[in-house]
Amino acid sequence: MASCRICSAPASQVKNPVYAADDFRQFVANGFRPDSATLQSWAADQSLSNDQALERWLDEVEHTQDEWLVCARCAGQIAQYREAPGKTRSWWLLAAGLAVLLIAAGAAFAILRAPKEKARSLRLQTIAETNFTSLSFSPDGRWLASGTSDSTITLWDVSTGELLRTLAGHTARITSVAFSPDSKLLASASNNRSVRLWDPATGQLLQTLEGHSLAVTSLAFSPAGDLLASGSYDQSILLWDPIAAQEVRRLGEFPGVISNLTFSQNSPYLLAGSHDRSLHLVDTVSWEEVRLFTGHSMAVTCVAISPDGKLLASGSEDASARLWSVFGGEALFTLNGHTSGINSVAFSPDGRLLATGSGDGSTRLWDVQTGALQNTLIGFEGETFPISGLAFSPNGQTLAVSSSFDIKLWDMANLP
Repeated sequence: MASCRICSAPASQVKNPVYAADDFRQFVANGFRPDSATLQSWAADQSLSNDQALERWLDEVEHTQDEWLVCARCAGQIAQYREAPGKTRSWWLLAAGLAVLLIAAGAAFAILRAPKEKARSLRLQTIAETNFTSLSFSPDGRWLASGTSDSTITLWDVSTGELLRTLAGHTARITSVAFSPDSKLLASASNNRSVRLWDPATGQLLQTLEGHSLAVTSLAFSPAGDLLASGSYDQSILLWDPIAAQEVRRLGEFPGVISNLTFSQNSPYLLAGSHDRSLHLVDTVSWEEVRLFTGHSMAVTCVAISPDGKLLASGSEDASARLWSVFGGEALFTLNGHTSGINSVAFSPDGRLLATGSGDGSTRLWDVQTGALQNTLIGFEGETFPISGLAFSPNGQTLAVSSSFDIKLWDMANLP
């Protein structure tokens, strides 16, 4: 039996996907990278650093003309990167997308005018050629920003569901969006290694921040708004003064890719999730790492800190989420049930619930005090497109969930 050209797992040429070299290059151009376990295996086999192993693999992708046979697991990871910006999908998916667009337009019109209790969810948009990649509510509750695979940021009016404007300027997939605490700045990160700062009220580009050597994966503003943190595939965290548009500090090199970042709102901590399977808690006074949380069996993909600053949450490629005690350092609960890697976690503003979004197409809501599952949301017409982003509105009344092609707004008071 042949082997997967990415992770070397057994793969059948009859049962598993085989991609042409040009098609596979497009997936990589859209942001696909091997998972951390595969990357670490390559690095160990070749006596290289993770960065060197990744660069060698990218060079192979660029120059090989051979087909790429991949196993089912790697094919699943590739799935969300399959569409090139501006490239039409296969005819059946495009036709379905156009049909759903017409249906959704009528449904959205009716839902916006329906009594509140009937407005359980709202599709903001269905675009057959665009994947949504990330979400962020403005702290004042007026706007919802969403990053897309076609290198743009879309800005929505939360009260009406209206698309206000599209922000263009990046040249690669958007990986993260974040509002400043006063809602006057919107930051965006991209696979093109840059961070951009926008005026969300006008859509004007204010600054472009460059300093990372590889794709930027995550952004987070400090509670006071005087710092913007960015994490990257280059295994570093950069701290920026967003007003002066200057780099003020560099943290790392960390043992693995920095996948996700968040500041605590009530304690002096910055939390980073990493492909080294751990969470790194950094003191924002000394800028030293003060605690390492380990336990996941695969890369940590997303992290969150509870509103009171006492709990951490993490999601992983191992399909589990965990709740941790900040001060005790131990895992309080392991949340199992998803059947694919977890891409996003978010605490409700009152700290009572944790939302987890997975590649299995579902969003799950968990009781933080008991670890019990409270609800499972599958709101994309039964399809199982990976969940790419989660965000609670500042008042906790709405949960925004993005999948490959849609954003849903769930009314938390009227869940199914």
